[in-house]
Amino acid sequence: MSKNTNLSFAKNVLKLMGGTVGANLISLVLLPIITRFFAPEAFGELGMFIAVTGILGVCVCFRYELAIVLPKRDVQAYNIWWLCIIATVVFTALLSLLIFLFEDLLAPYQDTLSWIKYIWFIPILMLIHGVYLSFNHWNTRCKNFGAVSLSKVGNQLGNSSSALGFGWAGYLGGKELIIASLIGRFVSTLIQFSVLMNFIKMAFKNFRWRYVFYSLKRYKKFPLYGTWSILLGVAAWQLPVIFLGVFFPVAVVGYYALGLKILQLPMNLLGNAIGQVFFQQANEFAYKQETKVQDMMFVIIEMLTLLSLVPLVLLACVGKEIFGVAFGTEWQEAGVYVTILMPWIFLWFLSAPFTSIFAIYEKQEVQLVWNIFNFMARVLAVMVGGVYLQSAHETLLILSIVGGIIYLAKFWLTFKIVKLSAVKLLKKIYSYILWSLLILVIYLLVLPFLTADYQQIIMAFALGGFYVCWLLYYKSDFIKRAYALKKEN
Repeated sequence: MSKNTNLSFAKNVLKLMGGTVGANLISLVLLPIITRFFAPEAFGELGMFIAVTGILGVCVCFRYELAIVLPKRDVQAYNIWWLCIIATVVFTALLSLLIFLFEDLLAPYQDTLSWIKYIWFIPILMLIHGVYLSFNHWNTRCKNFGAVSLSKVGNQLGNSSSALGFGWAGYLGGKELIIASLIGRFVSTLIQFSVLMNFIKMAFKNFRWRYVFYSLKRYKKFPLYGTWSILLGVAAWQLPVIFLGVFFPVAVVGYYALGLKILQLPMNLLGNAIGQVFFQQANEFAYKQETKVQDMMFVIIEMLTLLSLVPLVLLACVGKEIFGVAFGTEWQEAGVYVTILMPWIFLWFLSAPFTSIFAIYEKQEVQLVWNIFNFMARVLAVMVGGVYLQSAHETLLILSIVGGIIYLAKFWLTFKIVKLSAVKLLKKIYSYILWSLLILVIYLLVLPFLTADYQQIIMAFALGGFYVCWLLYYKSDFIKRAYALKKEN
């Protein structure tokens, strides 16, 4: 990549990271307090609700929100935005009608699936979420990454502070955590809208039904392939949560939800920001300057591996001890789940920023096939574990192994689309893999001599410190180049 491209990419990523860092700091500071108010069962109900709304949420705009970024002319983009708003209203209305018609049929299951008591919160969240997605992708189109970043802070601040307020007031059920999540998403949507001073005026001025119908047909691959593809992808993430709630006590869902949340912090901190900026810039370079897309992918994968692999290995080593200290002794089981899930989450973390490759190169049908296999494999893994093994640990182990294999396949598909060499990539990241193996071996050799939890935590931090020193020494040229680029700007 050229210096200007590097600098532009880095600046946009840093803008998005600024808000993400703030959002995750809020979460890290308040979450240990919140977990001492709310029991794992309450987090389990929240986890089940998020699983269901997560699956429905990808359909709310029928994936047309991705098309907002693509047109060269703003007038067409405005009408795609209108198409997203119309789709959101229609989807929410149909969902509300279905709930009204079949609510009584779900009543008998409220004892085993307690989240059903809060089912009317679902259409409310869908309406907010659809509007949020529309504004979020318009801000991405306009490179208003500062607004996107600030909305992440607003979401987390609204969510965590509301949950904390409910806890102090003595309202300690899953309902309160669900309401807190609604408040957070509403705040983030308001922030996304607030920076678009003349947006509504221009949107009404440029509204044309013929452009809306043109966009409906021009980008039909998004609903035809993209919706089903991403629906299967999200369902593959969220159905394990639902099945865990069916086969095991709801507290297991709470442990899984908290463990997954902590493992996903690096993704929320860096991966989403990189993925969003990568989507915008790769869309500019695709087909015409494909080598720039390849260069961006090389740099991103190396950077994500550098920042995440060793910390995740260390977290897996002392997950139980850290969760007990940070969130309370009743949450140690969530740390065990972290250890089991770490390899799967790492591969997902590396591949997630490049999901937009399928949309950019209009290979949604390829993504659909991958998501079908992903969905089937995960559902089968959880069903085997829940029905035959009847052990949460063994079920999650199968899920982790299957997930790792599936995401290796996703790497192969994206590499094939952009003609990227896996051998060249391995040459760039092998040193980080060796470091993670070395740290793991050292920790396991020293472990028998560590008699207390705090000793294991100190050992993990010490090993992490050695790794940081190695990075500062051997990656100093990279740091200097980044600083030089900043000065040039």
